[in-house]
Amino acid sequence: MIKLARQYNMPVEVLAQANNISPSTSLQLGQNITIPSRSQVQRLEREAAAAKKAAEAKRDAQQKLREARQKVKETDAKGSFGVQVALADNQAKADQLAKKFKEAGYQVKTSPTSRGVRVIVGPERGKVAALALKDKINSDSNVNTTGAWVLYWR
Repeated sequence: MIKLARQYNMPVEVLAQANNISPSTSLQLGQNITIPSRSQVQRLEREAAAAKKAAEAKRDAQQKLREARQKVKETDAKGSFGVQVALADNQAKADQLAKKFKEAGYQVKTSPTSRGVRVIVGPERGKVAALALKDKINSDSNVNTTGAWVLYWR
């Protein structure tokens, strides 16, 4: 695969991604390989860069959440905080959203209000930890949410 990548002047990773195989895979005699065009190579490189950037953002948000949970200070706002991720029209939609967040590994609760059903992730012990959780949720591609905000629970 390295020889082919050099011959067509492209990274091995791009050639492997275009063929849905691992870059370290050995090619077999008679195996068909797709050689991507220059525009496809550029698109694949852009997609790889975007995926790497998203993974870094997710890792950073996860690290901030860990750190925030460890240092809930005496001066921080105390209490139970959650992160509201949605306000659903009805319980069925709220349950569907809650299922998506649970599958992504979050603790989720729903709470009926006069305007709809809140979908809340949490709880966190301090506001700093809740803000870090909000940033993690907003950067998590598994849940695809960008409008999360911190909510104080009594």
